[in-house]
Amino acid sequence: MGKDTKLRPDFYSFLALFIGIGIALLFAEGIIRSSSLSKTWNGKQQEQLHHEIIKKYIINYDAIGYTFQPNVSFNFIRGEHYQINDEGFRDKPFSILKKKKRVAIIGDSVIEGFGVEKQDRISDIVAKSFPNMELFNFGMGGYSTFDAFHILKQKVSRYQPEILLIQVCHNDLEHNFNINQALADTDSLKIKASLENPSEHEESTKTSFWKDFLRNNSALYLFLAERYQYNKLQHNQPNPLLEEILQTNPHHWTVSTEIWKQMISYCNQQNIKPVFIYIPYECEIQITDDSLGNYFTDRMMSFCQKESVAFVDVTKELRQFRRSGELYFDHCHLDVSGNKIVAKKVSGFFINSYPWIIR
Repeated sequence: MGKDTKLRPDFYSFLALFIGIGIALLFAEGIIRSSSLSKTWNGKQQEQLHHEIIKKYIINYDAIGYTFQPNVSFNFIRGEHYQINDEGFRDKPFSILKKKKRVAIIGDSVIEGFGVEKQDRISDIVAKSFPNMELFNFGMGGYSTFDAFHILKQKVSRYQPEILLIQVCHNDLEHNFNINQALADTDSLKIKASLENPSEHEESTKTSFWKDFLRNNSALYLFLAERYQYNKLQHNQPNPLLEEILQTNPHHWTVSTEIWKQMISYCNQQNIKPVFIYIPYECEIQITDDSLGNYFTDRMMSFCQKESVAFVDVTKELRQFRRSGELYFDHCHLDVSGNKIVAKKVSGFFINSYPWIIR
């Protein structure tokens, strides 16, 4: 009897502690969610709305070179307004008649201006700086290089730009590889490069049940994971995304370089000057070690030098202004300040390398 009485306070103390910890965790979870403190969690909450917009406003999403429905207007997942022109892109109407020197830019959601208003994205900031030059934006969320090449041939070339800015993101490489694998051998777009045993470079990404559960259901877990990853980067320890960049699958690289070469060749045939611009992930900006942060940018620069085409290096510029959690509103999309920094670098590139385009 005395023994049970002695144990009872310990049990109740443990139970009270357990309940207190649970309440504290639930409170912290609520704060993280309501304050939008986790970039990853915020992105997950927007996925369903993103799918609904794709279904409603994008034509043939699974086809190479898909576009928005022409001449529609809507608000996107972060509240930013989209006005689509008759070519299916988020920009002013394009005119065939040329009254000024013309630049076109093509790329994925970063160029489209995902997450920011039209006037705050790279292309519009650059265009505003040069009234004697017009800039057409052919950016579209999810575009691979295959998509960009298709749009270059079917749409961009008709407007005869003097310069084409081709934006690359690291996820293009895997996207390009997967599309190439799915193409029929008789398809003219198919890259015939030697790709023996492509699976030997693929690694398993299996995770535990509880880790998957927390990733999908806990903003607090994702917030703490982000803080941990930022801390690793600040101590020169690559996070999983940066490790993927540093260990780029050689088959992915081969396919992408081949299609980049085809784009360069086509531009030369059309008297268009191709210019590449690589937009880095947030982890490439946050890592302290310059050699790690600039790794893929330097690789892109070497490719461009070998092919005798211009390259705009924005990674070094972004790294000068890095602060943990700033410049990006998620792990790959630039916020307003990030767009301004890149636009300033692009404007400087035109002034220094192609001054005739802005006169």
